[in-house]
Amino acid sequence: MKSLETLKEIEESIREEVKALTDEQRKEFYKLSAKKLKDPDTYAALNFVFFFGLHNFYIGKWISATIAILLTVIGIAFFLVGGFVLIIALFIFELYELFFSQNIIIDHNNRINQKILAQIKNK
Repeated sequence: MKSLETLKEIEESIREEVKALTDEQRKEFYKLSAKKLKDPDTYAALNFVFFFGLHNFYIGKWISATIAILLTVIGIAFFLVGGFVLIIALFIFELYELFFSQNIIIDHNNRINQKILAQIKNK
């Protein structure tokens, strides 16, 4: 995971690149990014309220979300036979995602913005 400082530097470099675009390109960039960017608070709230993967659907990580849900179901089904260890492990991983939700979403949004910029520049 990249540090918040590094993520903010990347975010700032993207802003500088957007400033260098023509007015028409900038308009298109903001139009496309408004549809795809995600909010860190929404991600954190989904993670807090619905532990075990559902917040991953919000950012399009379908495989991660499905795996987390399946592991949760398996952990619950075999709770008395050691499934609680699986549940605790998932809980710890989800806590990591909760505490670093801002970094996760900033990184996600940076990657989206970089793709949009590349797409606009290649036109």
